Amino acid sequence: MSNPPAEKALTRGTEALYVYCVVPGVQEAELGPVGLDGTKVRSVPGPGLSALVHHCPAAPYQSKDRATVEKWVEAHHLVVEVAWKRFGSVLPMSFDMIVVGHGSGSACENLTKWMQDNEDAFTRRLDRLASKAEYVVRVSWDPQAVAADVLRSDPELQAAERQVRARPAGLAYIERTKLEKVIKERMEAKAGEYFRTFYEQIGNCADDVRVGRPKKTDDGTQMLLNLSCLVQKGDHRRLGDMLDDIAEMQGMSVHFTGPWPPYSFAGAG
Repeated sequence: MSNPPAEKALTRGTEALYVYCVVPGVQEAELGPVGLDGTKVRSVPGPGLSALVHHCPAAPYQSKDRATVEKWVEAHHLVVEVAWKRFGSVLPMSFDMIVVGHGSGSACENLTKWMQDNEDAFTRRLDRLASKAEYVVRVSWDPQAVAADVLRSDPELQAAERQVRARPAGLAYIERTKLEKVIKERMEAKAGEYFRTFYEQIGNCADDVRVGRPKKTDDGTQMLLNLSCLVQKGDHRRLGDMLDDIAEMQGMSVHFTGPWPPYSFAGAG
């Protein structure tokens, strides 16, 4: 998503607007003191679009205090969510997007011009996202449980394991290393199969899907899929039912959250 040129011209002391999101239509809205640090959030109408903003100094929101930054980010998301629920569609901006006044244009004029320059593209995206929500799907497996299942389901591997147990300690170590390598290869192939199968099943229950990098887990499981799904509001039950079936599989677990504003899809379409 293109940013206003003024965003890069930050100068302390210059008037500026912090931009949370763009919404459809010419809106005259006051959301109250729900912004960062309790700032009052209002709309800036443009040609067929509006931006939700608060007035701020022309300086980035920066802090060495992690709790402060997390509080700011949470407030940013809250404004986007309020706008999404109120106006039905929203294009979220990234945290700390600031438009300044400089040259012959005020911050408000520069923001309005940016909306005008991008009106067609933004309108298409807003129309595409209307009445839709983002759901996050993360599918993980328990490597130990899956390895045990791989071993149980393969007579040849079971026979190899019995041979390992019967070997003297030195030879057993070598043979066990080979066996573990084979099991690891089988699991990697199985992980690829699961990814393709689950991705197709999840894709059939969503209008669009974005693939994210698997995240580290703290419970000993390994994440196979990290997906953002665009789904019609209120039409998530089919996706949820299908994920319930995955969660019942041996060694599998599913983390399913939403509805959220469509952050992952704001720049698409």
